[in-house]
Amino acid sequence: MKKRCAIVGASLGGFRSAQELRKAGFDGEIVLIGEESHPPYQRPPLSKQLLKGTSPVERCYLRGNISEPYSRKLGVRATSIDPLEKNITLSNDTTVEYDYAVISTGARPITFPKVPPSSRVIYLRNIEDSVRLRDQLKQHVRIGVVGAGFIGSEVAASVSGLVKQVVLFDGDEHPMSKVVGPYLSQTLKTVHQNNGVETVFGAPVSIVDSETEDVVWIETPSQRHPFDVVVIGVGVKPATQWLRSVDSLKFDEVGALLADDKGKVYGAEALYVVGDASSWLHPLYQRHIHVEHFESTVNQASQVAKNITNTPRDAPELPFAWTEQHGRLIQTVGVRMADSKDEVIHRSGHALVVLFHSSDKVTGAAVFDASEELSWAKAAVLSSLRKEPD
Repeated sequence: MKKRCAIVGASLGGFRSAQELRKAGFDGEIVLIGEESHPPYQRPPLSKQLLKGTSPVERCYLRGNISEPYSRKLGVRATSIDPLEKNITLSNDTTVEYDYAVISTGARPITFPKVPPSSRVIYLRNIEDSVRLRDQLKQHVRIGVVGAGFIGSEVAASVSGLVKQVVLFDGDEHPMSKVVGPYLSQTLKTVHQNNGVETVFGAPVSIVDSETEDVVWIETPSQRHPFDVVVIGVGVKPATQWLRSVDSLKFDEVGALLADDKGKVYGAEALYVVGDASSWLHPLYQRHIHVEHFESTVNQASQVAKNITNTPRDAPELPFAWTEQHGRLIQTVGVRMADSKDEVIHRSGHALVVLFHSSDKVTGAAVFDASEELSWAKAAVLSSLRKEPD
């Protein structure tokens, strides 16, 4: 009798897991379960091409076919899992039995207290959010963006020039500083300002959605700023709450599901996790790493499929991410630790590389507008991580 693999989460991680299973030779049944009614789609265009109106919704959909036996259960969410009985309960009170299961439920936006989504307040996470914001991009509109991480910075860059005013807020002094370090974050701040984005950094904010005034106020200790639309992008939390009732499962400090270096979840048989919901043990860092980026999810899906099918796996990949803002490309490889010290290196021409040092190791790097230097930066990180201590 052929095996069944149930995949919970029908976005990038889930869809790629299904594709990779077929590529690795899995000929059993695949059941893809997704909370949204859309076909599987990728999220990077939500804050870029789709938002700017340069790509239609259909271009977000993931391409490729998955051979039978294959079925999709869309518009329903998983509410619980029983790893001992190997079944998943869905929101429509049906259950799906499995021989293998892959968790790919992604993450949910962190919300401001008492600031729910509305026509004027948008937490950008799905196609509907992006389209709703895009439809409000008019020349007279004032937009406030709270949070200068990946999503907030990309949104501010995308809408700049399309509306009357864009103001980017963050409690840190510079944008994306935890990811790229102080030197590059200062550079990004200047890039935003030179392209018409006002910045208000280094101060806490509160948000008041005033229906009587038909405006959203963003307040700092020293000022009140009125906006027609506010986008909140202060981070995400792994969508793993539905798994918390299973005592044998383990989670990291942000709620990501812990797994070994093959993606196999601790405390459960034949259960795997990929993407934003996961925290994998990384052999090179000898610690669990939680990564919320496209390329890492794709790599993890491939590794899980090979593990399920007993196919030889590839060498572990370094985490990789990229963002494009105002036409400037920033790429990161590896991990910047909380105690990192940054080494700024000016390579040939105007190429700029920043190496992140922690505990006598180069744990990661960032490359600014210099894709040709990415291989060099990656090699520097790998060489350092593989070096035996003196």
